[in-house]
Amino acid sequence: MVKLSICITTYNQSELLRRNLENLLRYPGDDVEFVVSDNCSTEDIRALTESLHDPRIRYCRTERNVGQDGNILNAFRHCSAPYAFLLRTKDTLLPEKIPTVIETVCAHPEAGYWRFNCVDETGKPQSGLSDAIYPAGEPALRAQHRSMVHPSGEVYNLSYLTPQELDVLDSYRARYFPNHMGFVTDVLLRYLLLSRSAFGTGSAFVWVYLSGKASVTGTVNKAADRKSVYHPDYIYPRYACEMEYIAKELPPEHRLLLHRLTLRRYCQAVTVAYKYINGNKTSQAHYGCEEQPFSVSAERRAFWRKTLELIRDYPPQEQRELKHYARFCLTVIQLRWEASHFLGPLIKTKLLGALALHRAQREKDSQL
Repeated sequence: MVKLSICITTYNQSELLRRNLENLLRYPGDDVEFVVSDNCSTEDIRALTESLHDPRIRYCRTERNVGQDGNILNAFRHCSAPYAFLLRTKDTLLPEKIPTVIETVCAHPEAGYWRFNCVDETGKPQSGLSDAIYPAGEPALRAQHRSMVHPSGEVYNLSYLTPQELDVLDSYRARYFPNHMGFVTDVLLRYLLLSRSAFGTGSAFVWVYLSGKASVTGTVNKAADRKSVYHPDYIYPRYACEMEYIAKELPPEHRLLLHRLTLRRYCQAVTVAYKYINGNKTSQAHYGCEEQPFSVSAERRAFWRKTLELIRDYPPQEQRELKHYARFCLTVIQLRWEASHFLGPLIKTKLLGALALHRAQREKDSQL
């Protein structure tokens, strides 16, 4: 019986995909399948999968390029196992850890979503999750908000999802992101699942996250206008999509919490986080982008206006609470940025100076 579908969403990158599959196929068991979801690649991905001659590989292809979000949904539609382990083409699951994943998730059917620890390509740990189960609703939603957010390394209990719900998610993707710059489907799936099921974390290091230090530094997720995929022009549609999905598709009892979590995440993403990404040379090389004119203070004002626009039809009490929370986020995030930018070096200098003075005094005392 197939218990785990290992889903690899891919667009071209044939050699990376081959290496990934050859690594995964070292696992001898017949309790897994390898679902390769091809996002209408120009390279012959089907021929690649067939050349490996393994019946556990399930190949599926979208009719057109639907972006990362649509490709994730396509992969899930072709899974025959109750659990799906999601990977990018670049990342991989350690074959020897597959039994650990299966045993862990099957022991807790109440959990609809899982994360496990990962290492980078050098074997260095990249996360520090412990073994835990967070109950459905607020505990699970808050816990996932604090964990590493990345499409790879996620395990979905597909028994908590219906084909109709996948179709609804796809409709949001098609309406908001004709340019394929969404990257929100995995977030919305987490919100949907954890509003009705538990969140599980595993302490085992089971997958490899290919970081920017690897030899492969480029990404297929590039914007044609040479802006970063994290530029405000691409952030705001994601913000609007998530806020609408929460308001219309998720249980009312979790609505305010999820709106607050989403507001805070995007407030940071579109202001101080983008400031650092915008000037980062590694990020520019990875995403094929160029540094853009940007002002944190101007973007704070833009975020405030966008938030007011998004919540204008919400119930009055919810509007008041979210306005208050938006002001809080804008103030706290700005203060934290200023503290780290200006006070951090000052504190570090004074601390190092005090330590040096203390060391000198100790040496002087020892000579007396």
